[in-house]
Amino acid sequence: METLKRCLLLRLLQERLMPSGDTRAFSSELLNVIRTRRTWFDLDELRSSGFGDLLSEMENEGLARRSGRSVELLAGSRVAMVVEAIERGASLSTIEYLSPSEFEDFVSKLLEAQFFAVKTRMRLRAPDGGTEVDVVGWKRPRALYIDCKRWPRRTVYGTPCRKQVERVRKWGAMALKRMGATGNAKGFPIVATVIPGVERVVEGCILVGADKLGSAIHKISDGFLDEAGISIEI
Repeated sequence: METLKRCLLLRLLQERLMPSGDTRAFSSELLNVIRTRRTWFDLDELRSSGFGDLLSEMENEGLARRSGRSVELLAGSRVAMVVEAIERGASLSTIEYLSPSEFEDFVSKLLEAQFFAVKTRMRLRAPDGGTEVDVVGWKRPRALYIDCKRWPRRTVYGTPCRKQVERVRKWGAMALKRMGATGNAKGFPIVATVIPGVERVVEGCILVGADKLGSAIHKISDGFLDEAGISIEI
């Protein structure tokens, strides 16, 4: 949806974000709508929360369904609402309210905003086993393989980063073939986390927080990391 791409480009790729934790632009009702796991809302409740003007667009995109005075939020709706909240000035920490699969969808929207072909939750199998790649982005000649982690604030990065590099080496070509891509590619193993302020290379893998992910995708897309020694020839 165009609003989603516009929000992502303005707020995330250019990193024009409010300071972490700053939610002054929001009512408690609006934040409660984002936090909750409810799927049904009263129409007036959504309108009073500040999302009423987004509702028609969400309906047109198949993200919400109205029945009388009630509204059902469908798959993908919370991702759109979080992006809209960030556009209105919310802290990027609002992403922490997303479930693991919703965070994967959020990351996929970032890639789509940079015109990557994207597949989420790709399952791959071979005679000696299988794996799942959370998000794969392809834009010739570069492929991004992203493992999405909703980690706690303190954690050990080395093992998941090392595993992601191994996953890309073993399964990267099969993943691109599944997407219909042809020819060679530079594959970039990435671990994305909701922890803010993280941006480093660990065990040959790009480890990046959600607040830096848009910038990282932009750098890779424009070829700035091609010679950094972290890509894998696929």
